[in-house]
Amino acid sequence: MIELSEIRHEAGVTQAEMAARLSTTQGSVSQLERRGDVLLSTLSEYLTALGAQARITVTIAERTFDYDLTGNKR
Repeated sequence: MIELSEIRHEAGVTQAEMAARLSTTQGSVSQLERRGDVLLSTLSEYLTALGAQARITVTIAERTFDYDLTGNKR
């Protein structure tokens, strides 16, 4: 499970600051961080607002698919 609050803390961002970045309320950020399941689009928006880089790699048999969730260049 991804601990969004842990990632936010590591970035040095408060819930109130995160709420401002996402144009939402601190309560909404708190609820999001407590969820056990989030949409990839929500995860992407959250991580992008932190300035994070995130990728998902899916491997099936000998084939690998790599997806950039945040649009940030490495």
